[in-house]
Amino acid sequence: MERELYIPLPVTEENRDQYFEELSNISEAENWVEKHSVQDNTNQNEIRIIVNEESMIDNFWGKFFASLGIGFLIPFLTWISLFLSLGEPCVIFSCSGKSWIFWEYFFANLFLGFMVLVGSISASISSKTIFPILFFFGFCLGSLFGIPVGEGLITGNS
Repeated sequence: MERELYIPLPVTEENRDQYFEELSNISEAENWVEKHSVQDNTNQNEIRIIVNEESMIDNFWGKFFASLGIGFLIPFLTWISLFLSLGEPCVIFSCSGKSWIFWEYFFANLFLGFMVLVGSISASISSKTIFPILFFFGFCLGSLFGIPVGEGLITGNS
C-alpha cells in the first residue's frame, strides 16, 4: 500500500484566486477563535493553602481515639451481648442455664483478632499511618475487658 503525498500547486496567476480564498478562510477562522476564546487571568502563584497546625493536631487525636475506640467497642459489645443473650457458658463440666461453649467463641475471637492483626499491619504499611495498628490494640483491649464484664453482668443478674 502506497501513501500519496499531496503537494499543493504553486501559486500562479491562474490559481491566485483560490489561494487568496483559502487564506481569507484561515484568517477568518483565526479571528473567530480569538473572538470566542476565554482568557484565563488567574495567576497560579496567588493561590495559597494555609494549614492550621492546631487542626492537624486535633485531627490526629480524633483519628487516634476513633481508631482505638471503634476497635475496642466491637469485641467489647459483642462479648457483653453474648453473655447477656445466651446466659452463662458451658466451661469444661459446669453447664447451668443455656449451654453455649465459651471456647468456640473464644477461639473464633482469637482467629478474628489474628485476621485483624494481619489486615492492620498491611494497612499500616500501605498507608504509612499508625491508626490501623491502634484499631488492633483496641480490638485486643475490647476482647480482654469484654469477657470479664460480660461474665460479671451474668453473675450480678443471678
